[in-house]
Amino acid sequence: LVQGMMVQQPEDPLAFIAAFVAEEKSSNLKPATVLLTPMASPPATAPAEAVPPTPSDAPGSAPDMTGHHSLLAEALRRDPSLYSRLFGRTTKLGVSFEQVIRPGVDIRGHRMIRTVGLVAGDAESFTAFGPLFDAVVALKCPHFGASDRQPLFRDAGRVDADRIDPYGGHVVSVQMRMHRNLVGLRFPSACSSDERREVERVFAKALLDLTDRFHGSYFPLPGSGSYPTELEGMAPEKAAELEDKRFLFHEPDSSIAVASGISRDWPDARGV
Repeated sequence: LVQGMMVQQPEDPLAFIAAFVAEEKSSNLKPATVLLTPMASPPATAPAEAVPPTPSDAPGSAPDMTGHHSLLAEALRRDPSLYSRLFGRTTKLGVSFEQVIRPGVDIRGHRMIRTVGLVAGDAESFTAFGPLFDAVVALKCPHFGASDRQPLFRDAGRVDADRIDPYGGHVVSVQMRMHRNLVGLRFPSACSSDERREVERVFAKALLDLTDRFHGSYFPLPGSGSYPTELEGMAPEKAAELEDKRFLFHEPDSSIAVASGISRDWPDARGV
């Protein structure tokens, strides 16, 4: 609701809120139909198999996206052939078309807050299912063409050295977040338990090898049994300390995150 108001800035906020609440009640009366079979955790020793199609998912017959408000739904409505062209495709690492579109199929969303509705399962997803990703990106970023590339920024000297809050009266903390994926391993939405543990092993070793002011320690989340030296995860005292410093993160609980598959096997192979 807040995000919708910030984006649309309605002239009559009360009418906007009333319409939002009315639509929420209406959508809750008729739960979304699950068009795909429930997602199971991929096997630990082999890439995930494609989910067997149900009758409603037969090739050439796209899911009924009536009442869905994601960019995926909009792309499929504009070009229904995308579904029949891509249905049945699977990447070399085992990511299926159904896994990619699951968030937008399982989650109706809201017309005032349009989510993307699809998620890449590995690097090849962007080419194997390229026509769909291109269509969704075009809706999300109309001025970013299929041949455009994200600009790179690698010159640290161009970073402004001025203090954000020189008088110390406003800024409490500043965090920088970086996301990286490893070649040959599936992304969090589709990876197996073994793949996730391999990512933890590689990154923990690489970071623990840093020296001087970059040297630190790795603490697996409480309850994680993947790290050899701390099979029960970090101690409660350390968890409380990191929580107080706002470094600790918790299991995603949004419907989009759950449908995307990124919270599987939580908290195994996650840490700070």
